[in-house]
Amino acid sequence: RRPGEYEKILLERVRRQMGLRQDDPPPFPQYRREDVEAPLPAPQPVDPDWVAERPA
Repeated sequence: RRPGEYEKILLERVRRQMGLRQDDPPPFPQYRREDVEAPLPAPQPVDPDWVAERPA
């Protein structure tokens, strides 16, 4: 599968549901590609004391 193909299909489905035509501006302009594809922040280590205090 080519990169971005799944996103195109999803976007097309959203366009149809919102009644947008092919030449309309894309929905959700506030989501920029860089933001969506940015790596997630590294998970923080879990405090072992907090884990030990939790009731099972």
